[in-house]
Amino acid sequence: MAVELQTISQQNLPDFIRVLNESSRDTSLDYNLDFLGFQALWRYWNFSPTHSLLRYVGEEPAAIAIHSVDPSSQQGYAFYWGAVPKFRRQGIALSLFEASCRKLKDDGYKLLYADSLQERPADRYRDLHFEPQQIIVNMDVDTPRLPAADVSFDIRNIDHHSIAKITLPGNESLHWTQRPAFLSNIANYLEFLGVFADDRLKAYAVVAFRGSKTTLLDIRSADSCRAAGIELLRYLSRQAPLPITAFHVFEHSYTYNLLADSAFVVTHRCSVLTRNLSSTSA
Repeated sequence: MAVELQTISQQNLPDFIRVLNESSRDTSLDYNLDFLGFQALWRYWNFSPTHSLLRYVGEEPAAIAIHSVDPSSQQGYAFYWGAVPKFRRQGIALSLFEASCRKLKDDGYKLLYADSLQERPADRYRDLHFEPQQIIVNMDVDTPRLPAADVSFDIRNIDHHSIAKITLPGNESLHWTQRPAFLSNIANYLEFLGVFADDRLKAYAVVAFRGSKTTLLDIRSADSCRAAGIELLRYLSRQAPLPITAFHVFEHSYTYNLLADSAFVVTHRCSVLTRNLSSTSA
């Protein structure tokens, strides 16, 4: 059985899209992307063309592994891997994923992140040398439930460079999509809001306005100031389209507690996974 491995390119992009759509069809991801949709996804996640692989069996595209990378931290993010149903029980996706990990390791990357599927127990990823870490959730609200306004705060637009300078509490974690490097890549599509008291930044929010709803990518406070976070939510409830969906919220974090107290409800739950790439065979 002839097997060919290729990195992602304009020439094989239709096959990448086909495998992504077909292999995810019976999962909670269920991508159904055309060429323009995949191009938009690529730009958003900043996929690495040299670390995203496609495996052919004979002439047929069989499996893919798609990664984003952050060279400054020597870390990567496994966005997706999978095989079309015809090849699913032949170990094609697993061997391709291991090949992609070897490529990352050879290029100097030390740690690989991923998110589990909601329908798959996190422990099942140990076969891929992933260790389950924190639980993350998505949360929705039609209208936040908030206490009386605190007029001592001032809300302003800030730039994404300001976020990189903030030192967060030691027990706070950032999802891949909340890192300054990731936000810098998509800054033109986002709005960055800061709430100030006595000209000191007390909390910030990263927001995308998408049609008739608002996406909250992150909301944080360097000193865990609940009142400042509430004023950001109040601003969004008055100025932004409702409902609001918050993504990648770490369970029992400042953000989680703030949103839960404001009537947000959990709609999706999964685990952050990490793989030490030193466990990847040469």
